[in-house]
Amino acid sequence: KDPAAEFGPQYNGPPIDYGIQRKARLGMPKGGEKRVIPKLSGGSYEARKQLMRGLTTDLIRHGRIRTTFARAKAMTSFVDRMVLLAKRGDDLARREASEWMFDQKLVENLFKLAPERYL
Repeated sequence: KDPAAEFGPQYNGPPIDYGIQRKARLGMPKGGEKRVIPKLSGGSYEARKQLMRGLTTDLIRHGRIRTTFARAKAMTSFVDRMVLLAKRGDDLARREASEWMFDQKLVENLFKLAPERYL
């Protein structure tokens, strides 16, 4: 207890660290599982999945977007996956990318330009 403090609650524990708390590896696969949809802004699983799909599509379309730190960190895994699929370039990769992203023309463009753009 602080003997100099006359009023207010007393705290006996260690000094409090007020640093920013960040969860590591948002959206990354854990233990060989599929990519997880992080619980960023609440909502149902489908709503959060649509959010990640929309952010991924917008980022690939525009090159950069403005969003929160947590959403950006969570989205990196999905965007990296789309780029990796585009570099692979086979039919199965194309089908997986078109199932995730909303715009079919964007998928075709990504698969055409990715091998030269992302080495």
